[in-house]
Amino acid sequence: MASTTTTGASIVTPEQVTELIVRPFSQASVATRVGTVVPIDSHNLRVPVVSADPSAAWTAEGAEIAVSDPTLTEVNITRPSPG
Repeated sequence: MASTTTTGASIVTPEQVTELIVRPFSQASVATRVGTVVPIDSHNLRVPVVSADPSAAWTAEGAEIAVSDPTLTEVNITRPSPG
């Protein structure tokens, strides 16, 4: 008698996994409650990130306020291939 079989069907379908597992965990997750879910329709999503904040300093009354800009970089998020 064989101890493994390759002809057995899945216990649940991918649609059932979404309904029974993914959706309830997403609804109970603190991260999805306080964050924003961004669906990705393409393979990549480029997200801007502030890598260095602008500088701040005390300025004397009547003096010109020095202005600086933040340093921005980009993170490329790649959607995993299904499968």
